[in-house]
Amino acid sequence: MARPKKNVAVSAPVGDDTVRESFPENWADVRGHAEIISRLRALAAAHRLPHALLFSGPEGVGKRRTAEALAATLLCSSPAAGHPCGTCESCRAFSRGIHPDFFFVVPEAVGKGARSIRIEAMRALGSALARPPELAPRQVALIDDAQRMNEAAANSFLKTLEEPTGDVVFLLVTGMRAALLDTVVSRCLEIPFGPLALPELSEVLRRHGVETEEAAALAALANGSAGRRREEAVSLLARLPQIPPLSLWAEGKKWGALSREEAGEWLRSLRLTLRDVLALYGGATPLYSVGLEAPVAEIAARFSEARVFSMLADVKEAERRLLSSNVNIRLLVEALLLSLAGPGEE
Repeated sequence: MARPKKNVAVSAPVGDDTVRESFPENWADVRGHAEIISRLRALAAAHRLPHALLFSGPEGVGKRRTAEALAATLLCSSPAAGHPCGTCESCRAFSRGIHPDFFFVVPEAVGKGARSIRIEAMRALGSALARPPELAPRQVALIDDAQRMNEAAANSFLKTLEEPTGDVVFLLVTGMRAALLDTVVSRCLEIPFGPLALPELSEVLRRHGVETEEAAALAALANGSAGRRREEAVSLLARLPQIPPLSLWAEGKKWGALSREEAGEWLRSLRLTLRDVLALYGGATPLYSVGLEAPVAEIAARFSEARVFSMLADVKEAERRLLSSNVNIRLLVEALLLSLAGPGEE
């Protein structure tokens, strides 16, 4: 089932080209966080949810997925015990990504506002919410990476948050709570997330066909945060052949701004993703890119096996240099991206 995106103009995201996992049909598709899910379902069933919730915690542990499942519940015409029915017109529209009362805002991925949420998106959101619901009993606005609202956008959103029109619920998702305005945080019910427990993450991997021992090892490697770095690595490698040479410098600037620890995680994700591509060549099942098999298969189709081996060697060398010297991270990343991007296939 395709996940909802760009349902309306405000989904500014429009532009968000990160590969993501499929949309959760109901709460059963959200792994871990049983206490949080139980609390949200109870509040939804009792019609006691506040008009704004903040999902905060480490990247990749299921915050956005939980928010999406809650959105599906809130938009459902016939929810039962805090569960979306999955069959009403509202649920069908949401699952197809065309629900007129669901608004999804993410940072822009291109242009001068890249990786930020600008005031234009917040103004568009305010205008969209000024209209009455068309299909559902209420409207739901999900703002992913909310910490990336620039100052003007955050102040504009604060006004919308303080003076909502009609029945609307705001769901904010962030991996950096401290970067949000205190005035925004204070107007939300915060739902703090912790890392997935190793048994929970192992279960996710086992459900995708990974053997028990391998699942346990990979779960420990992921340390409970299996999503964002994998998605970023897969997205970058999938886009690599289409990135113009001059745009590689912009990519280098973005990834070169990572801390040494973050750069290490990013390089590891690239290495493990390339390893999964090689596994596909050999007819094996990807172990790291669980849930992202389709885009990984596209990467395998775009590069020869020899080229992927060469790319893997480049990433390993970058990891070695990062660990063994006081290297300039931005220069290291720029050199790696230039190496990964060319030469092309014969």
